Amino acid sequence: MIDRTVDRFCRDYPTAAPAVLVRRVELRLHYLAKLLKGKVTLAQHRHLLVGSGWLATLMACLQFDLGDRDGAEASQAAAYTFAHEAEHEELLAWTHELLAWWALVDHRYDEVIEHARTGLAIAPHTSAGVQLAVQEAKGWSRLGDATRADEALRMAGTVLSRLPRPEHPEHHFVFDASKLSFYAATCYTWLGDRQHARDQAEQVIHQCLEIPGQVRWPIRLAETRIDLGLVAAGEGEIDEACELGRQALASERKSGSTLGRVAELDAVLMRGHPDVAEVVDLHEQLQAARRALT
Repeated sequence: MIDRTVDRFCRDYPTAAPAVLVRRVELRLHYLAKLLKGKVTLAQHRHLLVGSGWLATLMACLQFDLGDRDGAEASQAAAYTFAHEAEHEELLAWTHELLAWWALVDHRYDEVIEHARTGLAIAPHTSAGVQLAVQEAKGWSRLGDATRADEALRMAGTVLSRLPRPEHPEHHFVFDASKLSFYAATCYTWLGDRQHARDQAEQVIHQCLEIPGQVRWPIRLAETRIDLGLVAAGEGEIDEACELGRQALASERKSGSTLGRVAELDAVLMRGHPDVAEVVDLHEQLQAARRALT
């Protein structure tokens, strides 16, 4: 029962409204906390710790998406405690991935690499290991080191190739093959490699929209549009860049980093074209989205 609930919530994350899912996760965490205080066997106790750890890790993601940084950090600390007590290596690695993600958002790129390598050393041959290798690649990309970024991306691909194909690729803590193109597109965008960025991004767009009338991964779609927007801006296609930015903002499901990615595009456009009406319009839409979040 616990495993089914955790699995369902983790599979709901890519598409469910964070404000709705966070309440469901919170209620289940309270329920597991009560069970942990009761009389259980050692095996049952560990099972409850692991379930609580996954839910606390998911809770941290949701709270960060909702702009609740203090809550997210508290949930990450709880998840770390659960993982440590249960001696669950992959779960522990995911708690380090959260720190790498947030450091990236905060532009603390050396810390991104540090957290990524710490987590990767704990559980290198897991989905968490792939994600952490990608976070390291993103950190190096932000620092402008293409060689080390490529090495980290290759490491992610190597680990991924050795993992079984996931039955439910929508599960937030399962790394599916299509996700690698998503992260590669961002890395190449930051490195200024426009052709590779466009090639990877177009694959992601196709994957997200290949089922008619359905967006499989709305967060990926929104943030990949920002990558394409940055490529367009770099090539002087300002109208296209603005339209891609508006489409990203219009996504009903955003992660805690999505508005930051839109802000990245906004900064490029405002710096180079502050008097263009479309650029001003995108800037105003971004400010409105930020006010709505807070």
